[in-house]
Amino acid sequence: MAKLLSPFLKSSVKADQEESEGSISILELTKEVLVRGIDKVPNNLLVPEECRPKRIPWGEIPVVDLSKKHSDRGQICLKMGDAARNWGAFQVINHAISPSTLRKMESEGKDFFSSPIQKKMQVRKGVTNRAYYTGNNSEEKWHSLHWAESYVQLWNKWTEMDDTVEKQTSVLYPQGNDEYRLLVAEFMEGIRSTTELIMELLAEYLGLESNFFSKFCFPNGTSVTRWNYYPLCPVADMTLGARQHTDPNFITLLYQDGVGGLQVEKNGEWYGVRPIKEALVINIGDGFHIISNGYFKTVLHQVVVNEHSHRLSMVCAIYLENHADLSAPEQLVSERVPRLYQKIYSYEYWNLIFAGREKSSPMDASVLNGLNVLKNLRIF
Repeated sequence: MAKLLSPFLKSSVKADQEESEGSISILELTKEVLVRGIDKVPNNLLVPEECRPKRIPWGEIPVVDLSKKHSDRGQICLKMGDAARNWGAFQVINHAISPSTLRKMESEGKDFFSSPIQKKMQVRKGVTNRAYYTGNNSEEKWHSLHWAESYVQLWNKWTEMDDTVEKQTSVLYPQGNDEYRLLVAEFMEGIRSTTELIMELLAEYLGLESNFFSKFCFPNGTSVTRWNYYPLCPVADMTLGARQHTDPNFITLLYQDGVGGLQVEKNGEWYGVRPIKEALVINIGDGFHIISNGYFKTVLHQVVVNEHSHRLSMVCAIYLENHADLSAPEQLVSERVPRLYQKIYSYEYWNLIFAGREKSSPMDASVLNGLNVLKNLRIF
C-alpha cells in the first residue's frame, strides 16, 4: 500500500476546499432554526430513521481511580483490563491533568465556539499550522461528527511538543499568549502521563512488559486533539452529534462537560456514559484491538445532542508511530487462541480506513465502524 503521511492534514485541506466562506456553521444554523422553525433544518443533517437516538439508560461504565497506581496496582490493573475487554471503554479519575487545567481548557473551548463566526472562520486558514476549524462537520466524510463544530489540532511527535505548542498557540493568539501556551503544555503533558500509565496497566493485565504498548507511542507517535462543540438542537430526536463509529487510532482520551451525550455499545445494547466531574473517558481504538489479538474491544460509540443545552467535549486521539507493527505479540497467541489478524502496520490501517471513507456516500455509516474493515483482515 502507498504510505499516507497524514490523513488528518489531508482532511483539513479537504475541509478548507469544500467549506466555502458562505457556508453556515451548525451554531448559526441553530440560531436560524430557533427563529424560523425546524423545517429549515437541511435534510443532510437528519439521520436515517433506523439510526435516530432512543431513550437509553446510563451504563455502569467502570471507573478506575488512578491514585491507587502504587498502593493497589494489581486491583486497578484488573479493573481496567476487564473494562477494556468487556466494554472497550472506562473512565479514570485522579489522573495527571489537574482539575484547574481542565476547567481552564473547557473555558477556552467554550469561548472559542461562542466567538463570532468571522473569527472562527479565520482559523480555517491555519492548515499550515496544523490546526483548523470546521463549522459544519456533516460536509466531511473523514469522520463521524455530524451536528457539531470542531477545532482540530494536529500534533507532531512528542519529542517536538514544545515547538508544536508554540505553533498551536499562535493560531488562536497570533500576538502570543503565555498563559494559554503554558495551559496547553500542561494539558498535553497530562495527556501523555495518563496515556503512558494506562498503556502500562493494560500491558500488565495481558502479562506483557509494562512498556510493550507505550514504546510504540512515546516518543515517536502522534496525536490529534479535537474540541467538539454540539450546539443545542431543535430536532435532537432526528439527528446525531456523532454517528456510530469506532476510533481508527490506538486509544482515545475524552473529557466531557456536564451535559452528557456520549453513548457506547455493549452486546448489542446502547448505554449512556454518565458525566463524572473531572473524569476522562477512555475509548479503546481499532489499533489496540488488533495488537491485543482481540482481547481488548474496540468500542462502537455515538453522540446524541441535547434539545436545551450546548455541549463541549475535548478529545485526544493517540496514534502509534507510522511504522508500528500491529501484529499481536507471541504471548497472546496460542493453539487455543490463534492469531486473529494478518500483519499490518499503523499507516497501512489508516490508509484502509480513510480510503474507504473517501469513497463512501455521506450517509454511509458502515465505513465508520472499524469492525467492518477488520473483517477483511481476519485470518481466523
